[in-house]
This record gives sequence, C-alpha cells and structure tokens, in this order.
Amino acid sequence: PEVNLVDLVWGSERLPLPTNTIYRLKDDFIGSTWQEKVAHARSQMEQHDKEPTAILLSGLEETAWLFNLRGNDIPYTPVFYAYTLLTKTDISLFVNRSQLSTEALQMLTAGCPGYLCVKVED
Repeated sequence: PEVNLVDLVWGSERLPLPTNTIYRLKDDFIGSTWQEKVAHARSQMEQHDKEPTAILLSGLEETAWLFNLRGNDIPYTPVFYAYTLLTKTDISLFVNRSQLSTEALQMLTAGCPGYLCVKVED
C-alpha cells in the first residue's frame, strides 16, 4: 500500500484548505488580458536562446497576475494557492477548482478546445 509521507508528517495538525472564492478582476483594473500575457510569454519562449519548452509559475502572485484573478487564501494578500504550467501549446492551472467563481471559470475555459484553453487541474 502507498503511504503519503506528507500526510504522515502533518498528522492531525494539518490546517484545512481555504475555501475563499477566486474572482476575476474587472477590465478597468487590468493592463492586458490574460490571453495577451500568454501570447507574450510564448513569444518570449520562441525568441529565447535556450528554446525553453515550458514555464512554471510557482509564485502565487505570478499566477494571479497572469490570469487577472484574485483571492483571499492568505490574509491581507490578494492571492490564492495555485501554480501554472505554460507550454507552447498548453496552459494548465493547478488550483482548487471549487474556489473559482463561475465567471472566472468561464473566462479561463472560453477558448476550449484550442490554443488558449486553460486546463483547470485540481
């Protein structure tokens, strides 16, 4: 049987996961759409000397900025627990799907299937 070592370390002291809603910023407050930001990042990947095949956004503020989303998982900081893997053809957002507002989820998946489809992974 498989044993999750992280669960063993936490034991009964593990804090519950946040359930705060992740919401979309209003267009008045953004400089670029998330689609424009993704296109720019992909363009930079193609032009880079090392020819990277993927970008991992592990900073909470990076994912919030990229998708123009905000949350309240950390007090006094408008971020949410998530990370993003961006490749030349795929966009994967690893987040608690149940926290996404209906509007945010619709915005992210409006391009599905396709080049600008965000795959929301729990």
